[in-house]
Amino acid sequence: MATKINKIIKLSLPSGVMNTSWLESLGLSRTEQVKYVKSGLLTRISTGIYRLSNGTPTL
Repeated sequence: MATKINKIIKLSLPSGVMNTSWLESLGLSRTEQVKYVKSGLLTRISTGIYRLSNGTPTL
């Protein structure tokens, strides 16, 4: 799984905001998304919307 999160970090927008569909297109299943939220790598902003935990969303 470490390879997947590295790919997500590399390809994510500078704000770190992403959605479920984009994460799935990179091979991260919904189950893995939940695991990443529980581990603190991702933060759930809203249903289907996440950000990298070290990123700050911008408008």
